[in-house]
Amino acid sequence: MGNQVRVEIIISGYVQKAGYRDLIQEIAIALNLTGLVKNLENKTVHVLCEGDKKSIESFVQRINIQEYPIIVKDIKISYLTATNEFEDFSIVREEDMTTAISERMDLAARYLRETKKELGGKIDGLGTKIDGLGNKIDKVSEKIGGLGTELGTKIDGLGDKMDGVGGKIDKVSEKIDSMHVDINQNFSTMSEKYDKIGQATNDILTEVRKK
Repeated sequence: MGNQVRVEIIISGYVQKAGYRDLIQEIAIALNLTGLVKNLENKTVHVLCEGDKKSIESFVQRINIQEYPIIVKDIKISYLTATNEFEDFSIVREEDMTTAISERMDLAARYLRETKKELGGKIDGLGTKIDGLGNKIDKVSEKIGGLGTELGTKIDGLGDKMDGVGGKIDKVSEKIDSMHVDINQNFSTMSEKYDKIGQATNDILTEVRKK
């Protein structure tokens, strides 16, 4: 494991009695680092850890916290040779129980603020999405209204066309009726002529028989 390195870190600032060591432990475990963290009497925080060099570099960046109640002012790093002496990453607590409880409460308050901030962001995002959905609904309503108007216009136009077709059908019916009258009159006239021709033929045949 040639990439394994050991670092000693001294962190100064507002870093004690604020739940900082618990955060350091959480970050170290997430990066698969081993070692320990403890408070020093001069109000600094001491970290001794080992792991992959890239993970160590990421660790240093992530523990440089600038959010109340933790404000890191300086980080001093010394690179050493890894010894693989640690099995996990632990917190060395030497203070009294009251101080430890107070620090845990500060850490809990920090988590609560972060959760509130995250929840507020999600609520704002949800509000934006709801507004966007409302705008889309309005646009759909406008399209439906426009479609209804367009459909109504087309139906009115179709009605006008049907009225026109109906008028044409009426005219055709009138012509057919007129043709029926003409045909009936022609048949009547032709029947009268045939009757006259038949009567004249009978008269001629009668005269011929007499002779």
